[in-house]
Amino acid sequence: MADHPVPHPDLAGYVLQALEPDASQAFAVHLRDCRVCAEEVAELAHLPALLGDAAPHVDVPIDLEARTFARIEDEAGRGTGAPAPPSTPHARRVGTGLQRMLAVAAGFLLVAGAVGLIANLVGGSGGGGTTIQLISANGTTAKGEAKVRSTAQGRVVELTVDGLPPAPAGFYYECWFVGDGDTLAKPNRVSVGTFEVPDADRYTYEMMSAARARAFPRMGVTLEPDDGNPQRTGEKVLASVP
Repeated sequence: MADHPVPHPDLAGYVLQALEPDASQAFAVHLRDCRVCAEEVAELAHLPALLGDAAPHVDVPIDLEARTFARIEDEAGRGTGAPAPPSTPHARRVGTGLQRMLAVAAGFLLVAGAVGLIANLVGGSGGGGTTIQLISANGTTAKGEAKVRSTAQGRVVELTVDGLPPAPAGFYYECWFVGDGDTLAKPNRVSVGTFEVPDADRYTYEMMSAARARAFPRMGVTLEPDDGNPQRTGEKVLASVP
């Protein structure tokens, strides 16, 4: 069992790339040890891309939510036409809260069903792939190649590294999707996963990320200290070919 509410409060924000960088990286660390959340992310990771491609942006009236819930509550109050039994203010609040929860749940299922239909129409669980070449960022002969393909569960990365030395004690390698303007002061990157190399040979790792291709078109590998900090603080060792 997960030691937090299910679903996790940050799950939706993480899948939709709506969290602040600190919160996003903290949740990414949480995913390493939480099987429940990892399965949820894998199941929902493809939704942002499908929703983004399904229809153009529409400006929604700011009072739409209030009018929608008002209509739902009005219809629920009508019932079968029989007089409503007496109720206390507390009971009315509980009833309204339940109606809201049911309405939200129904709306989510409706969107999920529509997205599933769209996924089938645009080609099911598969997607096109691309190859990103990585070169040394610190003057060594190390290099890498990332084959990225879209699936129903998210972007699958097959990362091959060649010539990276074993990480020193207390350090590990971390692969990232990187967006525009990324700096140490203002990070704009999403962790794909961490890995270790036994020796300076050629190794391949498979990882998965929900990062959107348009928002995070580049990749990189850093050498990170194992200090519990989810943000990138270590040196770059591999970076995308410009």
